[in-house]
Amino acid sequence: VIEEADTSLIVESTTQPRRIYKPGPMAELTESVKAVGVMQAILLRWVTREVDGVEVQRLEIVYGHRRFRAAVAAALDTIPAVIRELTDSQARLLQALENLQREDLDPIEEAEGYRDYMAEQGLTAKQMGDYVKKSRTHVYNQLQLLRLCPAGQDLVRNETIAPDVGIQIARLVTVDLQQKVLKDVVTTREVEG
Repeated sequence: VIEEADTSLIVESTTQPRRIYKPGPMAELTESVKAVGVMQAILLRWVTREVDGVEVQRLEIVYGHRRFRAAVAAALDTIPAVIRELTDSQARLLQALENLQREDLDPIEEAEGYRDYMAEQGLTAKQMGDYVKKSRTHVYNQLQLLRLCPAGQDLVRNETIAPDVGIQIARLVTVDLQQKVLKDVVTTREVEG
């Protein structure tokens, strides 16, 4: 059942796989929400959170973070939502699945989605690949990106280096060695570019 949820009662999930909200697409979504409202309900669940030292009930976003942020930016008091009873495990599973279905996934988010879903379900890379219609090698290679140092992950996210370059660098044993090779790769690109 879709209902109107009060935006002041909604909190974002700490386990949401999406980390980057690109300003351009967010601004477009906000303008759309201002013009016609939120067209698709978000999924929420009741949780207990501590606010100013007091435990209170809040609605946590399972998925629909972009729509929620756009609704807040558009100064909406309510947002269409489906509220379900979900355990932490069920919420993380739904977040991982929803994340993997997004078209605008960056390679790191894709890898985090695989990792989270595999951990939640106890799947191998082959089983995960079968599930998302990708090869075991593709899933395994994406997971290698999570071994890449944070600076390298940022370069992959920002499309400064290609994911396949990031995968090769991630295979280097130490963070120091990864950072040295990343610096060389970026310097070479700047000279050639």
